Amino acid sequence: MLMAVQQVGPREYALGHSDRELDRLSMQAQIFEPFTRQLFHEAGLGSGMHVLDVGCGSGDVAFLAAQLVGGHWG
Repeated sequence: MLMAVQQVGPREYALGHSDRELDRLSMQAQIFEPFTRQLFHEAGLGSGMHVLDVGCGSGDVAFLAAQLVGGHWG
């Protein structure tokens, strides 16, 4: 699937925030979840640690990190 990338300002996400794009990001996160989990494990991410996810897209990786460190928000 080819996607057109539009010229945007420095504070805008080039692929937009449409439902289709959010669905794409979610599907991508599901596909890569085992690899991301393994990477976090190998990096030593564990219970009680703090994590900052910069540029987190739709947040799937941040939610996985929160699971691994025992995160809570609210």
